[in-house]
Amino acid sequence: MDTYAIERFCERWIVKADAYRSNNLEDLFDRFFTLFVAYNRFYSAAAELHRATIDPRQAQLLQGDRREATSVMARLIRQSRFADAMNGNSSIAVACQDISTMLQERRFFLHSVRGTKEPDRARDAKLADGLRKHSLLSVLECLYQIRCNIFHGEKEFAPQQAELLAPAIILLAAIVSLSRGALYDAAC
Repeated sequence: MDTYAIERFCERWIVKADAYRSNNLEDLFDRFFTLFVAYNRFYSAAAELHRATIDPRQAQLLQGDRREATSVMARLIRQSRFADAMNGNSSIAVACQDISTMLQERRFFLHSVRGTKEPDRARDAKLADGLRKHSLLSVLECLYQIRCNIFHGEKEFAPQQAELLAPAIILLAAIVSLSRGALYDAAC
């Protein structure tokens, strides 16, 4: 695997994301999606490299886009690195708390009951608790769910979405940065 080419590809998307500077809703959507392209490439490559180093039966359990973006990357990035990133940038912890509060206060919902459009308050409460505790896995699950909701059109394009996207972008930018290290580690 050519990790240098992956790094260059992702860097181009990160630069594109940085071009969206305003806090208007269109720029927030564009910045989130553009950063997610870089994250998607990092986690796909890192997960592939990681699976090659473990028992094939266990590797099978780690396949699938959601698993790669969440549980595999939580394993590869590591909670301790995420904590270090938070210590170096207090806005990461604030973003976790902001999204947690929004979910707890039911200003937004990220999960719905399968087959309906009804909020799954239990799953959102569990996610809010993990975010409040600065759980890396919860952050990754939150970002992936936001991406799914927006990408698949289950959430409306409305001004209040900016309230959720602004802290989500802070978290996603941190995760993209940490994913570079995870890819490097997986390649070595």
